Amino acid sequence: MRRCFVMTVLLTLAVAMTGSAAPVQVTDSLGDSTLQRFGPVNVGFGALLSTGDLTPGEPGNADGSQEVFLLNFRLMNVRQVTSSAGDASSANISSREMMVMASREDLTPGEPGNTDRSFESYLYDKKKETLTQLSSSSEDTFFQTFYDDGAGALFVSKGDLTPGDPGNPDGENEVFDYDFDTGTWRQLTSSPQESLVRGIDPKSRYAVIQSRGDLTPGAPGNADHNPELFMLDIETRDVVQLTDSPGETFLGTVSRKGRYIAINSNGDLTPGAPGNTDGGYEAYLYDTKTGELRQVTDSPGDSWFVSFDRKARRMALQSDSSLDPDGPGNADGSFEVFVYHIGRRTTTQITDSDEDAWFMGYEPRKGKWIALESSGDLAATGPGNADGSTEVFFARLKKNPAKNRFYQATDGDEDVEFGGWCPKKRFAACETTADLVPGGNLDGSSEVYVLRSRRKPYVVQLTASAEDSFVGAFSPDGEWLFIESHGDLDPSGPGNADHSREIYYDRYK
Repeated sequence: MRRCFVMTVLLTLAVAMTGSAAPVQVTDSLGDSTLQRFGPVNVGFGALLSTGDLTPGEPGNADGSQEVFLLNFRLMNVRQVTSSAGDASSANISSREMMVMASREDLTPGEPGNTDRSFESYLYDKKKETLTQLSSSSEDTFFQTFYDDGAGALFVSKGDLTPGDPGNPDGENEVFDYDFDTGTWRQLTSSPQESLVRGIDPKSRYAVIQSRGDLTPGAPGNADHNPELFMLDIETRDVVQLTDSPGETFLGTVSRKGRYIAINSNGDLTPGAPGNTDGGYEAYLYDTKTGELRQVTDSPGDSWFVSFDRKARRMALQSDSSLDPDGPGNADGSFEVFVYHIGRRTTTQITDSDEDAWFMGYEPRKGKWIALESSGDLAATGPGNADGSTEVFFARLKKNPAKNRFYQATDGDEDVEFGGWCPKKRFAACETTADLVPGGNLDGSSEVYVLRSRRKPYVVQLTASAEDSFVGAFSPDGEWLFIESHGDLDPSGPGNADHSREIYYDRYK
């Protein structure tokens, strides 16, 4: 009876909120369009990839190659950036309204050109409306990240972009940076083994490099050429080796203000404190202020870092072991979610189920809520998950773990996939082939829904079509949710009779 009542309420809310407006169609072509990413909120546009001719004649895409387009989410218009016989792909967009792309094609013939068809990096400057080739080499070059508010960018390349300084004759991936003001390259690493950029300090002081090379010989060095993590000072090029072990070590992420670096490794990075002799994956924390490398988890199975909270006071962890001595335990070995308090150095078990639970992210607005996916029954108040499908749950975490409250946000007979948090409001998106709002998805197509995180979560169905629809992304200002769909979602047109993948937007309020 309770389950029927809950679903009736959800249906009423969904009908009331979706009846006023339908998604609005942005793209229209015979090809497929996919939203790739947005730039910073102050920029107002994002990048999409399309095999369609979205702007016929300007310059157009008659050959159906994958081209890069800009989507202005304030004006809802599209601008073509690349035009070639082959595929191009976009990268991040900086606050200077610049976008870096990679392509095997010759996007700027003769300037200097790309006749060997290696991957080269290109820069589109929206303010100047110019497309410029940045790299020129017989080997591949790929963009990694912007730094210093878009004044520079880091790349990795197998090419010799700075011959003799010190050069890259062995053709392994090395790290380079590019200064957009001076138009100059600098080589930041040099080793017979490859180096890759894995993260960057938000304040642009350092980058985290993963390398099999010996970038700091003797301090302590990397003679066995296992993947280790290094901290590279972007300005001085000085390198500090963070990890040293025979195991595999990977970056988790860098905290929002850059003080902490989270690390996952099956190596013994802190022998005896407490150490990792069994070779399972454990989570570690490096404090850039104190220089301390701390082992966060110690388990017989696998444990790893997944996220910092907004203020980097806590770390969210996943583990198939029991990390919390005072918690409910994890005797069945399911994957559970834990939170580590950095200042107190204590770990709290958040979920307890005989099925796996997966941490999906902190709500970015204030960080007081988290989203999870689980095939278990996490919420005592129901409606329950007897069929074992993957559902979305929200949790409001308290200082006292006993007061944590879980709320089941979805209840379907098929798996629900969490699609991300809205950056400004307490909304999240998901997609599923389930009928989350009874009667709204009887054909079993993939549909898009919006969820509200509060003590009585509700579900709003945004799409209804016999063709599949998918979550694209929330706009950075939080006003719009973009949707990708093979369906004809917009009654006012222009329509999608060919069922190509088109982009739509919905205000979801």
